[in-house]
Amino acid sequence: MKLFLSSVGIPQADAYQALFGNKRKPRVGLVSNAWDTHVAQTSQVFITQASNQLSTLDIQVQPLNLLDYEGKQDALQATLESLDGLWVTGGNSFYLNWAVHQAGLHNIIASLCRNGLVYGGESAGAILATPTLHGVEFVDDANEAPTIFWDGLRLVDFGIVPHWGNAQYAEPLASCRQEMEEHVPVKLIGDRQCLVIVDNQLTLLG
Repeated sequence: MKLFLSSVGIPQADAYQALFGNKRKPRVGLVSNAWDTHVAQTSQVFITQASNQLSTLDIQVQPLNLLDYEGKQDALQATLESLDGLWVTGGNSFYLNWAVHQAGLHNIIASLCRNGLVYGGESAGAILATPTLHGVEFVDDANEAPTIFWDGLRLVDFGIVPHWGNAQYAEPLASCRQEMEEHVPVKLIGDRQCLVIVDNQLTLLG
């Protein structure tokens, strides 16, 4: 299993590219549903940034709207099997997790990753890879999701608090950490850091 989890974008490009081995122009699905609850003019800026950063790494970007696969888990699996990786942006973690459950991604992602799909995520996308969203309610509005799902994808066995050390969010992040630690061990990621996981080996970079 290969994962790249960050707070903001891809701060260690070489480490991310290395996860694809010698694959030329890997195809990566870009999931930006976490931004669906935000004003389009604002969200599009961040979605474009994510897409552009992937493109500069010679990656073929395929936008992937999970809600296009609502109730179509088999179709989603077929799409993901045609890709080399998945990149999940930041935004609202709870709305993102709701979209995940509408498409059935939570049922198939672990198997896909074990079979070679590279999972990458920033902020909400990184949190999604963990066992729980408990604590995230201090930084994201859980009520923006039509239904609240507290379980993450469980691709790792620890929780993640992104943006750690960012003074702008110091108080809610501290509350998030405290609550999350009631459920799972927690790793903190600064805005210039990332966790790279290859099988059972974890490396914090930045």
